[in-house]
Amino acid sequence: MDETWRLLVSPDSADEPVGYLLAIEGAATHIAELVVAPAHRRENRATALLESVCKPTHQPVTVCVAADNEPARLLYKQSGFTEVASHTEQFDSGDGLTLRYDPSTQ
Repeated sequence: MDETWRLLVSPDSADEPVGYLLAIEGAATHIAELVVAPAHRRENRATALLESVCKPTHQPVTVCVAADNEPARLLYKQSGFTEVASHTEQFDSGDGLTLRYDPSTQ
């Protein structure tokens, strides 16, 4: 199966990148990374990047997050993701969770 990598960038008013989302697309989509610079958090950039991936798709979208990363877990929950698996010691900081967005339930 072929996979496509897609990079979405969120620029500031000076057209400098301050956030990005890296997605791997195939039979399903997996968000490999979602990052927003600390000075630009709480500007809905992460939400907008997620919507750019989730809203137009007809296939599931997954992401792995650190179990103790409450801000990330809340962001994904508010965007319609649900927990589907947990993983012991997935990250250097500890356990991880796999979250899934299912467009058929949205």
